[in-house]
Amino acid sequence: MADAVVRGRLTIYLGAAPGVGKTFAMLERAQALRRSGLEVLIGVVLTHGREETAALLAGLAVLPPRISTEQGVPLAEFDLAAALSRKPAVVVLDELAHSNAPGSRHAKRWQDAEELLAAGIEVLTTLNVQHIESQREPVARLTGVDVRERVPDLVLERADAIELVDLPSEELIARLHAGKVYLGDGADRALHGFFTPENLVGLRELALRYVTGRVQARRDADGLAPGRSPAERLLVAIGPSPTSARLVRAAKRMADATGATWMAVHAETPASLHLDASARIRVGEHLRLAESLGGQTLTVGGDDAAHALIEAARRHGVRRILVGKPVNGRLWDLWRGSLVHDLVRLSGDVEVLAISGDGGPVPMPEEVGRKNRGVHLGSWLVAVGTIAVVAVLVLPLRQIFDPVVLTLPFLLAIVGVGLFGRHGPVLLATIAGVVVFDLLCVPPYGSLAVGNSQYLLTFLGMLVVGVVIAHLVARLRRQSDQALDEAEGATGLHRLGSALAGTRGIAALIATAAEQTGELLDCRAIVLISEATNPPSPAQEAILHGADGSVAPTDLAVAQWVLRQGQPAGLGTDTLPAASGLHLPLLTAGGPVGVLVLTGIAAPRTRDPAWRRLAEASARLTALAIGCERLHDQAAEARARAADERLRSTILAGVSHDLRTPLTAIAGLAQQLADDPDAERRRTAMTIAEQAERLSTTVRNLLELTRLGSGQMRPRRVALAAEDAIAAAVAAVRPRLGDRTIDIDAADCPALSADESLLHTALVNLIDNAVVHAPGSPITIRAYSDPERAYSGPVRADAGQDRATIITVADRGPGVLPEDRERIFAAWQRGRGATPGGAGLGLALVRAVATAHGGTIAVTDRVGGGAVFVLSLPSHDQAGP
Repeated sequence: MADAVVRGRLTIYLGAAPGVGKTFAMLERAQALRRSGLEVLIGVVLTHGREETAALLAGLAVLPPRISTEQGVPLAEFDLAAALSRKPAVVVLDELAHSNAPGSRHAKRWQDAEELLAAGIEVLTTLNVQHIESQREPVARLTGVDVRERVPDLVLERADAIELVDLPSEELIARLHAGKVYLGDGADRALHGFFTPENLVGLRELALRYVTGRVQARRDADGLAPGRSPAERLLVAIGPSPTSARLVRAAKRMADATGATWMAVHAETPASLHLDASARIRVGEHLRLAESLGGQTLTVGGDDAAHALIEAARRHGVRRILVGKPVNGRLWDLWRGSLVHDLVRLSGDVEVLAISGDGGPVPMPEEVGRKNRGVHLGSWLVAVGTIAVVAVLVLPLRQIFDPVVLTLPFLLAIVGVGLFGRHGPVLLATIAGVVVFDLLCVPPYGSLAVGNSQYLLTFLGMLVVGVVIAHLVARLRRQSDQALDEAEGATGLHRLGSALAGTRGIAALIATAAEQTGELLDCRAIVLISEATNPPSPAQEAILHGADGSVAPTDLAVAQWVLRQGQPAGLGTDTLPAASGLHLPLLTAGGPVGVLVLTGIAAPRTRDPAWRRLAEASARLTALAIGCERLHDQAAEARARAADERLRSTILAGVSHDLRTPLTAIAGLAQQLADDPDAERRRTAMTIAEQAERLSTTVRNLLELTRLGSGQMRPRRVALAAEDAIAAAVAAVRPRLGDRTIDIDAADCPALSADESLLHTALVNLIDNAVVHAPGSPITIRAYSDPERAYSGPVRADAGQDRATIITVADRGPGVLPEDRERIFAAWQRGRGATPGGAGLGLALVRAVATAHGGTIAVTDRVGGGAVFVLSLPSHDQAGP
């Protein structure tokens, strides 16, 4: 399994304005890191002609810029791909809020920094307070400038350090006069524009307050501010109004000031279905803005926005709702309703704050209205035709019935139009019905004049009934459309889930997911999955394959990036937006397993929140199905391996048992031949005896390893003196030690709890391992109950108890390579450079013995050369039954 990449460290040098010394301070830090031995790479540094700043670049490696062309003008940009390929320890990126040239991988430089951090690279960067997203309105009110290049607050909240580079406004103005900020006429223009004393004082205050807030937030997160009340929860209501973005930023500032957690909620009502595409896109942008500022986002549904928001607030424990002030007139609010008034009426113990921001309902664009009129022209004709038919029917009846009675056919006609039409045709039928009723049924006939004033009340009643019916029809129609849309989406997701649940095999899952997702989202869907279990590193390329090979090279390159980063990219996003489709990662608990590529769609549609939610839900279902299928395959493989292991254990146990008897006989006969008077025969007999003993040891180890692995042998624990156990093991291997020395230190070690036979086997194998792999080396064996005295090294082995007995066997041999320190404890494995002979079972048996006792075995380097094997077992007073 690949090692997880540790996120790099982000340091932001924050200032109130250009010229305070952010780049200078950043380069001083870069030089200090270079002197400490780290590789520092200059990605982007703008000196603005300042000699003292340029001097700090001496000795630092500078990355050549990537040159792109925009309308024939060459533009120098940070080369992200080259930096990732070079993979330095530190990258210096000036001006974090910079917007990259079109065609770059990311739209913003802060996104480049995020990818560097994800690759484990430390980033040093600079930023002015006016470029922080949540400070947009305060900066605009202060300076009169709406700053376009902004960095989400979430980037600063994830920073490991924010260094405030502060300079009094008087000193900054003096630097401007001295030409140390801008050269030539730039200084004079700045002094009469952005760099007025009032602006500089205000910006400095904003910077100080922001950093103070971040320090307090960090103290709260670390639990260093006892006595503070629990954080409140703040809810901000957002909609399609362009000024909702101002509300979101105001909520962020309010949450930071009060230490509250906050969430942005959009209420989808039946009226939301008639929003045009641009309004839907704005809703999605506002939700993403809230996410970038660190807020939680939520979309709720209901017949009424106020009820939906209040219900969401109570469900999430919100005590304060932030909403925009109404901007429409009182008559409009009486006719259409006011969200603020409805929230106050329903709020109960929830506080409602109305601030400047939301601009109220967004009118439908003119072209959308024309489209609706064209689409429903038949409804208008039906309304006119229905009234005409009623007129023909009531004409002969006016001599029989009272005119008031004749209003009923017209009212029934209005109701009928309402059942099949929309509110516009209903209003037309109402007005036409009143006019026709007056002309045909109210004397004098054929004239709009009214002979009896009581008919005016009849006309008014017909109008009121028609308006009420039109309103109810519009509401029911919106609810019906909303229910149909939700049902269509739910049905599509259910169909996708059912199809995936009934499919087996990765290839079949890919084809099914692509087909069903394409039908659901009305586009072409391609599912690409990675053959690797883990996503590749930025320097590697994932192996992706899908149901067909018709994937454009550009889409495949974008998919590689999505798989590595686990984030969406492509059409409708800020990352690689020039791609032909939207690329969504297939995320599981173990990381990305593939990419869902959606092509054949227009860019605005990918930013529609409802469509995007369906696409993301489809990606989650597909990822879940692929993850489950892989788990199913892995479980089947594990069962097959377990069955093979049981069969192998059974065979090995039988063979080992059958080999012990002839080996014993061979060893006995060899001992008898060793008394032969012929020297050559004696040497041959001794060789036979030694090899028979070695083979017998291998068979014995194999048999015990098999029994321990299968659970047939359980340790019979008794209290043992470590010194006695070590002495017995040394005595067993004494014939193979030759003239080497063994240093034993176990006198102060308390008793341990172990199976005497198994512990003897483990110690013999550890000493044998030192004899074989460290020829002629002295061997040191120690036993302690204090882990700190046992050895020096990075490995810390314990038996899971507060106290454990640790036995170490150390030699002065070649040691064990770091990459072999886990492998050598597996069966049939030997260390690199091992001498010929041996089956690679000894250390595997030691691990099996340690595991059976609830202990551990590890190996580390010995100070001065050699290896230290560390066996940790429970002490007698800590052992279980």
